[in-house]
Order: sequence, then structure tokens, then C-alpha cells
Amino acid sequence: MEIFDGNDSHYLTWLSDHLNGYVLNRRRGKSDNYLVLHRATCRLISEDDGKEPGGFTQRGYVKVCSTDLQSLSVYAISIGRLDGSFSGQCARCVGKHVTRLECPGNLKVKDEFGEDNMKKIEVAASRARQGNLELYVTAIKVRDLVAPGFYNVETLDPEDTNDKGYQRLLNKARAKKLADYIVKGQDEGDAFLPTSVFLATDKPITHDQKTNTILIDLEQVGPFSVVDGQHRLEGLRMAAEKDARVLDFEVPVNIAINLPRIAQMCHFLIVNTTQKSVDKSVEQRIIARLTDALDVEADMPSLPKWIANVVQRGEVEKAIKFADYLNDTAGSPWFGKIRMANADSADATVNQRSFVKAIVKYVLAANNPLGAVLKDPEKERKVFLNYWKAIASLLDDGNATVLYKYNGVELFCKFSIPFFIKLLDAGSFTIPVMERLLSSCFDNMEGDYAGVGHSDFWAKGGKASFLNAGAINVISQEMTKALHAASLTGDIEI
Repeated sequence: MEIFDGNDSHYLTWLSDHLNGYVLNRRRGKSDNYLVLHRATCRLISEDDGKEPGGFTQRGYVKVCSTDLQSLSVYAISIGRLDGSFSGQCARCVGKHVTRLECPGNLKVKDEFGEDNMKKIEVAASRARQGNLELYVTAIKVRDLVAPGFYNVETLDPEDTNDKGYQRLLNKARAKKLADYIVKGQDEGDAFLPTSVFLATDKPITHDQKTNTILIDLEQVGPFSVVDGQHRLEGLRMAAEKDARVLDFEVPVNIAINLPRIAQMCHFLIVNTTQKSVDKSVEQRIIARLTDALDVEADMPSLPKWIANVVQRGEVEKAIKFADYLNDTAGSPWFGKIRMANADSADATVNQRSFVKAIVKYVLAANNPLGAVLKDPEKERKVFLNYWKAIASLLDDGNATVLYKYNGVELFCKFSIPFFIKLLDAGSFTIPVMERLLSSCFDNMEGDYAGVGHSDFWAKGGKASFLNAGAINVISQEMTKALHAASLTGDIEI
């Protein structure tokens, strides 16, 4: 499908190259009231009859073109015609020639007798019982799933006490992420969406035990309620609008039958409060392994854009190695204190996900000289360990437990940016130099958080225990001011 807006020459070229195609003529603007179907060979949308150039796509109209009626119907849905219909069809070129045999499944047209052609779908399905719940497990193509009248999403309206909806608001950005991933995977054929969509109806569906198929008659059972999967469905619809090949993409679907609306609402609550997303620490480890595999694995599958970007940047993989180094090195103040992915450590004080996130955000930031200057991953990790050894030597009296929790990690990772800049000027990253600079900085602290350089501040129940994000930012700013006043006079050890 192609949209021509402001380019008559490209539009006319498309017409000449796609004589079997279709054109939706749409008035410019957001209104969906005028959306008329033509064939590509229609004179009304291809010959200017001596009128001023630019009349096809450059003034009052936009043309939406495709060789597939299905994708045009999907487009109609995307601009607000939720039944996928058009406002009209050209009597000259289309007339009654678009029949129920030619028209794809989701385009609702009238036959010669004026009756609506409602969709019937026969698919292979397995029957499953879970207590009183009766399910059919099947796979349905996107072209059928996005058919008008196939499903309905009823969103909860908190201001209407009589409202029967229960779905959360649709997050378009989330759906677009999925759409981009599905479209990207079409060329290689490796788009992957194994998680099933959960649909429900309060009516029965006929199951043929001999052929193991079900017949879905939308006129009888439609529209299905979406219990789980509205973002997947919207993402697939958006993908199909961009690439018609997606229409043949098969989606796993579970269909519950004879399920009253109140029971559908309960199942929505159960699904969305009992299923748990993957632990962030596990996600970080997987991303790190994918980064390692970038240059050695030939069969790397298509990844959603946001994941691919993180994998290619490599910052998570680098941060994981920082965390591993501090957690595993004997003599490190962090030895055994970071709870790694899927690990059960009684001595751990902070999760890997928080530690890695702070390193990515601050230590590996573009304005932190640690990586920009050293450009040696092993030296970078040693310097970062020296930094924490210097901190621990000044603040850890055996009771400063909060130093090794989220607040300590966040503050000192954030503070590492101005601190390493100051060390860079001094020309040394050794522990004694760091201790001297930190001590001078703490001595120059004033105001409410002057005690940040004392062990009591970091004891359990001490002031550090109750810091929020705003307070951490304030302390970091005050420490930076104190750092600029700090002195590194005397001999510098190199």
C-alpha cells in the first residue's frame, strides 16, 4: 500500500505500473467521511481533462493505492472507519464488480440482493477444558483478525458507573514497537510472536470432531471480546497497514466460549495480575549475550528496534562486566554484595538490575571521562574498583550498610562524572589520590547534607536510608561544588 500526498507524478506512475490496482480517493484532512474506492484504470482519478496540474494529490485530495483490497480496508479502520468500509465506490469503474468472491474477508460489501456479506472462517482447532472454562486453541491469520466485527475492545471508563468495559487504555507507542518489529521481520521471514491472544464470546461455536475444525460465523458470535492481547492486535493491524504481507501472518489464538461478560472481566484481571514480566536482571544478561554474539553468529534473528539498538550500543554488556568484576574480585567492597540474575544470595544488598542501570546511566555516559580517556575495558573496571575502595575506606566502618544499597549506588555513580574529570586533571586514578580528593570534598560539604562524608550518615536508619531521587540530586550537586573547592596539593602518586 502507498499513500500519495502532494506528488502527482509519482501517483500517476504508480497507476500505470499497477493497472490491476485500487485507489481510495480521500479528502485532505482528518475526516473519514469521504473515502471512495476506484480502480486504477478509472478516468476520474487518472485524467485531468485540461485542468490545472496538481489536482490529484496536491490540493484537496490524497490517494491511497494498493493491489490488495484488504490493506485498503485496514487503512480505513486506521483513520476511524472501524468497520473497515468505504464511504462509497465509483459507479463507473467499480459498480457491482467487487463481489463477495473478489473482496477479501474484512471488506464488508453488499451482494446483488443488497445483503451484507458477513465473514465465516473455518480453522483447525483443538478443544481444551480447564474446569468450567471451555477453550479452542487455534491460529488465525491477521487478515481475519482485523476483519470488521471480528473483535471488540471495551475500555474501562472510570467516570461511568454503569460502564461494562474492563480493558486498559491502548498504548499506541507500545503497539507501534510491535508493528515495526513485525514489518522488519517480513523480508527474512523470522518475525516471531508466540504469545497467544485471548478472545472470548458468551455464545457457543460449532466444533467438528472429525476434522478438528471450528466454524466462526461472525454474524452469530461476533464480535469477540479481547481478554488479553489488545496491543498485539493493534500492532499487527498497524503492521498490515505498512506491509500487506503481514495479512498472512498467523497468530496463536485461544478462544473461550459460553463465557459470560462478568467472567470475561474476571479472566482479564487474573491474566494481568498473575503473569509476570521477565526479571530485568535476566533481560540485561540476555542483551549482554546478544551483544557478544553480534559479530560471531550468522543466524541472528530480527529483533524489535528498541532491543536491537540496545544490543548494538553494547553498553549493557559492558556494564554487566563492571558488575561481575566488582562482585567477584577478592578485596572488593562489593564482593558478593550484588544479587545477580536468577541468583539467591543472602548476603546481597542490591540487585544487578539497579547496579547495571546506574553504571549505564552515569559511568558509561558520554560526559564521563572514564571510558573516553582510558579506552581499555580492563583498566576502566580497575579504576572503578579503586573508586569504590576509596569510598569504602572513608565511609565503611562495618555499619554503613546503606552505602551498598540503591541510594549509595545511585549517588556515587552519579558523582563519578565530576570526580573522574577532577582526577583526569590530576593525572592519576590510584586509590590514595582518590581518598585524598574524596576526603577534601567531604570536608568542604556544607548545609543539610554535610554529614554525607561520615559513616553514621550511611548506617541503617541513618539519614541516607530516607533519601529520595530529589535529595540524591541535591547531594550530588553539593558534592560537586565541594569537589571544585577541594585541593590536590602535594605529591601526586602515579
